[in-house]
Amino acid sequence: MDPYGYSERYFENRECKYYPCHDLEHVNCLFCYCPMYPYADCPGDHTYIEKESGRIKNCTNCTFPHRAENYETVLRFLSSHMAQNDQKSYRFWGSDHADQKPVGEPYSIIRDPGHLYDILSDLWCAETCAPRMRAQWSEDNKTLGQCSITAFLVQDIFGGEVYGIPLADGSVHCYNVVGNRAFDLTSEQFGEKTLDYSHSSRQFREAHFQKEEKRERYELLKSRLLSKILQPAP
Repeated sequence: MDPYGYSERYFENRECKYYPCHDLEHVNCLFCYCPMYPYADCPGDHTYIEKESGRIKNCTNCTFPHRAENYETVLRFLSSHMAQNDQKSYRFWGSDHADQKPVGEPYSIIRDPGHLYDILSDLWCAETCAPRMRAQWSEDNKTLGQCSITAFLVQDIFGGEVYGIPLADGSVHCYNVVGNRAFDLTSEQFGEKTLDYSHSSRQFREAHFQKEEKRERYELLKSRLLSKILQPAP
């Protein structure tokens, strides 16, 4: 007989074909898919696996969310992070009204452009930076050289159109317009300078991806994003 009693805090699904999924006498199935998986600072016992597509969180040996005595700790942890998200402010252009929702799978786990910005901040790297800017890329300026591939990835997730601002060096800086709202996830590469978003034109991936290296960088960033958001917790 289960010593904890079934309630809103605890239950065991002994009918599940994976039960017991951990070596515990009693497994709390309430958090079958761990809600703390997206967070690197979760209190569970996790490691990381390095792969070509990026770093993957490995929770194979973690039993923390499945122990009945940890129910309150899990809720406190999630509440704390939700409060941080509510209070968080972003510096990318248009962030104050960037509240768009994904258009569908496989991106439904992404809450809004700010959440996507947080995820991409771990994925932007010298390898995804435009080759001509790669030598100047750094962890302190992660968005440098990432504009077009990021904008077309944003379009995949939230829909809308990609627009471009002509720059003095002859290149174009890309950003997104969804509905009647515009935002630019990579605007911070320009520091305190604010671009003139009123002088822009629509951009098309067919034209941009005629450059094979740009298409490959877009595919690399996209694959790493999908790997990060779709990797299930064991």
